[in-house]
Amino acid sequence: MSESPTQPSSPSAPNLPPPLPLAVPAARPANEHDEGEEVSPVSNEGGTFRSSDIRERGGINDSHAILGTLQQLVTGQEQQNQLIKTLQKNILTARTMINEIIVTQNELKDELEAIKRSSSCEHCVRKEAVFQARSNMTIVGQTTDEQIDAILENRKQRGLHPVKHGQLKAFATQEDLRKVRKHFSDRHLHLAVKIPKSENNKAGDRACILCSDSKVKRKTTWMCATCHVPLCNKILLNEEEGSKTHHDLWHMANDLLAQHAICHEQLIKSRGKKRERPDGDNNCGDIQQEMDITRENERDEEVN
Repeated sequence: MSESPTQPSSPSAPNLPPPLPLAVPAARPANEHDEGEEVSPVSNEGGTFRSSDIRERGGINDSHAILGTLQQLVTGQEQQNQLIKTLQKNILTARTMINEIIVTQNELKDELEAIKRSSSCEHCVRKEAVFQARSNMTIVGQTTDEQIDAILENRKQRGLHPVKHGQLKAFATQEDLRKVRKHFSDRHLHLAVKIPKSENNKAGDRACILCSDSKVKRKTTWMCATCHVPLCNKILLNEEEGSKTHHDLWHMANDLLAQHAICHEQLIKSRGKKRERPDGDNNCGDIQQEMDITRENERDEEVN
């Protein structure tokens, strides 16, 4: 068996050991780190950032944030102080106004008490005297509100209230109407109210029942709310200040017919004319009397 001829070895470099690998440090895994070293969770190609790499940058940002927060706190504190000063100023102003109002109120109370005690206020004195007189009109136990209500209801059912004809004579002679006229209480105050206007009485006025007759009349726009009769609510022009009105006298008089005669005579004197016709030309006297009455009525209406 023939052997293949061996190839002669070529001249080459002597046999050397293989070269050793270069010691290149490999990137450490993210889960490996030196003991005691903080590792940032931020990753990057080829490894991780250590906290030491960004600590300086993060500290600068935190300082800016803290300074900004402090500046906002200082600004808010200044605004709060300014608001407190404004509120204190407003409170001081309000207290000053309240004190002035209290002082003014006390002064008004003192003036009112002085007016009440002063005798110069004749109107107040007269009103108080009338009120006292009316309070004394009803004798205790004589009439009650229930009795007056029953009288008025009975007359209304019979068509006798309000009294339409002969009012003076009816209130002077009929006992039930006399009780109504003289009774005064919180329920029956006998207040003076305006006469309602109607188609037949567009002016809303009627002749006063206590001072007028068929010839000499004094019209008024007031009537008693309980008695439903027209009554003057102002004194005559020739009467003294403080005199009682015909509305007052109507409810206070014991003899109503005698009181009517007195009031009627005062009305005639206030006009300077008597009911009798003057001597001479009767027609001229009648015309002059009517003119005087008309002017007096107009003047009385302005007063009432």
